[in-house]
Amino acid sequence: MRALLVTMILICAFPAYSQAQTKASHKSPVITENNGTAQVIHQTEITLQNHQQVLELEKKATEKKLTHLVSKNQKSAQANRDKLKNRLKTLEATLKSIKRDTKTVAATRNEYQKKFGALVSIQAQEKSAKKQSLTQRDILAIEASEPSKSAIMAEILSKADEKRLMQIVTILIDHTGTMDNTEKEYWRHLPPSTPFEHRFKLLEILATERQNLATLERTCKSDIQQLNKHHLTEWEKVNAKGMSEKKGAPRKPRGHQA
Repeated sequence: MRALLVTMILICAFPAYSQAQTKASHKSPVITENNGTAQVIHQTEITLQNHQQVLELEKKATEKKLTHLVSKNQKSAQANRDKLKNRLKTLEATLKSIKRDTKTVAATRNEYQKKFGALVSIQAQEKSAKKQSLTQRDILAIEASEPSKSAIMAEILSKADEKRLMQIVTILIDHTGTMDNTEKEYWRHLPPSTPFEHRFKLLEILATERQNLATLERTCKSDIQQLNKHHLTEWEKVNAKGMSEKKGAPRKPRGHQA
């Protein structure tokens, strides 16, 4: 048992976690502070996919228009060719940016699922915190910050509250990545003779791991939100420019022969 505790302490001291990161109507999924990290990632992927489809269609249409103007030598045709070429460059650059962002989000999603597949989003938990049990609120406090985690630990230690300790441990064990199933089963059913100090040391290790994961999850969410914000700014610019060019395009007079 002591050997396992030492192993767990070493694992905690040297964590293996690395700090990661619309349709044609132009409407994108709304991302708010209340969305969980997994939802933010999913919505960002949908936005990028929809915007890519819209721009690829416009790119094909622009290339087709440009091909039709190649053989014309009029000044007006030359001006239109230049506009289309500039638009094509803008579309290609934006599509390249979207593809790069899509790869980034996909990599983040894969890393997130590895680390947090069983960890309920902190934001989703906070939304219904008032309805949760004392144990769930304790875990929220552990996740929130180092000071709030320390306060919970100090309260349990000062009262030698073994029942509260084991209720938290039982939940944290389910989501730890530092134990296999056999170890989890052992620590869930510790012998009654196990000293309180040993149980408390287990809680310290699991709580620190959970708090570190929660911090990493918030960082992951922030990174994706920043990527999404940057993309939407870029999208609005390219979309607005395209709309203005369509409005400013000269209309052919009636009876005009190509």
